[in-house]
Amino acid sequence: MSPRSPVIIFLSDGEDPVPTAAMYDVCRAAVRRGRPVAFYSLLFGQDVNAQSLIKMAEIAKEVWDTAPPDPLNPSAKNPCCYSPAINTIQLATTFLNIAESLKNPRAALSRV
Repeated sequence: MSPRSPVIIFLSDGEDPVPTAAMYDVCRAAVRRGRPVAFYSLLFGQDVNAQSLIKMAEIAKEVWDTAPPDPLNPSAKNPCCYSPAINTIQLATTFLNIAESLKNPRAALSRV
């Protein structure tokens, strides 16, 4: 098992339908390789087209919640989520929040 966790950041205008089967396949493939995928769906634009991105995040959450716990981080919380960004400031803030959440949790345990 790799010490790295899989992450997908999916940025879209949300106009296309949800590839439900493909989304389940991607999420379950990550679990078979040892860890569930941290999936972030981001809508850039108006919320009227959000349903497909919300559905993708829900699928990722479902697969994460049913996956075995990560042996290297058993208390890991489900990070899968949907986030809207109607302007570049919100988009940048969202990316910064994702980057912060991806920091290695073991670094906090190292001696200085």
